[in-house]
Amino acid sequence: MVLHILKSIFLIISLFTLNSCGVVVEADSNNNIILLIDDTFVPDTLSASAGEIIFIKNENGTPIHVLSQTAVDQFDDTGTFDSFVLDGEINSITVPATAAVGDTFIFYDDLMRDQLTTSSVTITVE
Repeated sequence: MVLHILKSIFLIISLFTLNSCGVVVEADSNNNIILLIDDTFVPDTLSASAGEIIFIKNENGTPIHVLSQTAVDQFDDTGTFDSFVLDGEINSITVPATAAVGDTFIFYDDLMRDQLTTSSVTITVE
């Protein structure tokens, strides 16, 4: 658990430092970075451990509001995730610490859900 916390702290510092310097932050399912660009979440699936932080970088031109849902395209906010990400900014959500291996969590952008090519992202606990 301590290793996950240290990894998350390092990623937060790195992402905010790079972002403030104008460095492009790319989506990477290995480092739990999700990019919203051209109305698409990239990647739209990833694996993470319980308690791990997932970073969301918004390059879509408008603010987004990330909420969780029970299944793809249900748009029935479950309360697991609730995060605003302004355009050009990075924010995060955290996989619940109580999540079991194999659990899935799905989130969507509440503000633009009807306009997105990829409407949601699925996180599977490893």
